[in-house]
Amino acid sequence: SNTQLKNVLLEEFKTPKGKQYLKEVVDALPKNPDGSITAYRIGNIGGEGAQSYTLSEGMAKTFSNQGTDILPAGTPGLPKGGYKDFGVLPANVVKIDPKGIVAWSPYDAEILVEPKYVKPI
Repeated sequence: SNTQLKNVLLEEFKTPKGKQYLKEVVDALPKNPDGSITAYRIGNIGGEGAQSYTLSEGMAKTFSNQGTDILPAGTPGLPKGGYKDFGVLPANVVKIDPKGIVAWSPYDAEILVEPKYVKPI
């Protein structure tokens, strides 16, 4: 179903209206001094083509099971402070060239990006 959702989203952004909307969203995103956008990898959808990233650090932690402050009872060896004890997620942080963004989903601040426009930090 993720692949189906991705394809529907990509089709929407191929229309002239969709391209204009995406351009407005990308122009409004906060940029780094070099013009890139900081994002967090949240998934590999369908193996090839655009991949899934989020602009929200909180959402990234949720996707990686670090977003809860209260851990389930009886889980041995895990910090009591939730994700705060794990620190940040440096492996998931990337810089994205805005030209590579092909779709946007406002529900979870998710963007779909062509892999060649993504650079690890």
